[in-house]
Amino acid sequence: MFPLIRLRAAWTLGGLSVKEVVFRTYRTMTDNEIMTRASAVAFYAMLAAVPFLALVLTIAVQFLPDFSTTHSMGDKTVTQLDESLHTLFPESAYEIFKEQIVRIKTHPPVGLLSIGLLITLWTASTLFVAVIDAMNRIAGVKDSRSFLKLRVVAIFMTLIEAVILLGSLVLILAWPVLLRWMGVSAPTAMVLTVIQWAGLFTAVLSSFAVAFFISPDTEQRWEWITPGSVIGTICFLLASFGFRVYIQNWTSYDKTYGSLAGVVVLMFWLWITSLVLLVAAQMNKVIEDASPLGKSYGQRVDVASPPDLAQIEPIAQAEAESMDKPMA
Repeated sequence: MFPLIRLRAAWTLGGLSVKEVVFRTYRTMTDNEIMTRASAVAFYAMLAAVPFLALVLTIAVQFLPDFSTTHSMGDKTVTQLDESLHTLFPESAYEIFKEQIVRIKTHPPVGLLSIGLLITLWTASTLFVAVIDAMNRIAGVKDSRSFLKLRVVAIFMTLIEAVILLGSLVLILAWPVLLRWMGVSAPTAMVLTVIQWAGLFTAVLSSFAVAFFISPDTEQRWEWITPGSVIGTICFLLASFGFRVYIQNWTSYDKTYGSLAGVVVLMFWLWITSLVLLVAAQMNKVIEDASPLGKSYGQRVDVASPPDLAQIEPIAQAEAESMDKPMA
């Protein structure tokens, strides 16, 4: 019952109004240097993008079964990955990934068990080391894990995120087949588009949930859907779509940056993505701080049992009112 109470508390915003959540999130963003940390995450994401892509393609080719004599499920998944990236990214940024997909498919740098795969996995995990550092700052804790344990956690996150991405792509591919198997008429282009965006939404929501759960060095309870993960996912998809339209219609990055335009656009998109992730995590932390069921800033261990809400609510309300009063 306690997890259900916690979930209800989260979706009532810990007793805060929407205005209070926005105000406190903005204030704590400044305190935790979220803009700067988003830039650091975006930089490491840029370095890890190609190794992570190589890891995803390797897993797709090695693990997904071959149900066809013409194209295996792995090949179809790679094709779907290419189409999803084309949907999500501006054209100039997508071209960078398209070139890497062609190169990796033509000359695969790693096998299932090889030194190359380990190096690729290690390099890709540097992104999640940066994410872990930012999440610890948001939680107000200093990471107590050793260097090796921290890297193992980052590698574990890398593998989970790769599996989530592949799972969403396979779902997009398998859903039309499942509809035909159930006797439903062939889906139209609109239905396929909805399926594609639903798959992207599921993948992003899952990625956010995993990052929020695993990253901070605190005791956590798994909560699949939180205000931060849902709002963050929606903002991510809207920002990606809006940025794609903006880049393709109202900018001239090609004239300004020449051959570097794709890299600049990709870096900017990664910064937007990192900012959305960290702001969503900060929103969750603001709600948790306000809730009597959550951990306070800097607290590592979660409460073991639900407190007496009848006694806590008046105190929490008084604290909320004092925090929202302007300083003299």
